[in-house]
Amino acid sequence: MNGQLASVFRSGTGAEIAVAAESKLLVQYVTELQDFPVTITLADHGDREITLPEDTDTVDTTAHPEIAAALGL
Repeated sequence: MNGQLASVFRSGTGAEIAVAAESKLLVQYVTELQDFPVTITLADHGDREITLPEDTDTVDTTAHPEIAAALGL
């Protein structure tokens, strides 16, 4: 992973998680979402500000099990 020695693990859902050997920090997460691969690679670590979506932009998966199933949740 970007020239770093890393250990790669596979979760029960099939996602691959790469952890840097030296820092023990997450460096990459790979999974499949709705039949296409998604890769998240962290180039650096530190504080992040995440803006959460408005309630009108979200859905309750218990009220929409077909969406949850499509996402593998």
